Amino acid sequence: MVNADNNLYNEFLEIVEDLIYTPEFRKLDECSHHYGVSRMQHCINVAYYSFVVCKKLKLDYVAAARAGLLHDLFYYDWQGSGLGVAKHAFLHSSIALKNAEQLTELSP
Repeated sequence: MVNADNNLYNEFLEIVEDLIYTPEFRKLDECSHHYGVSRMQHCINVAYYSFVVCKKLKLDYVAAARAGLLHDLFYYDWQGSGLGVAKHAFLHSSIALKNAEQLTELSP
């Protein structure tokens, strides 16, 4: 999990802090996700691990961190939505993309 004790945390935070503190992103803390964590914590974890892996592989770790943070930027409870797993899996990425485009400028 991501916390201030991780070695690269400060660098990671500099890259994503403009997004982490927005009301739109903070709202994800109200949404449950897998394995007993909020969707916000899940996105932070994905973003941090993507950042670390891409940094080690000399890939675009800035884009990876920001994309990881925004990949589940939707606000409905998918399990209670009536969409079903398959339809949710197909739709949620485009919903998250639209929300991310409204929140910040995205890299190609």
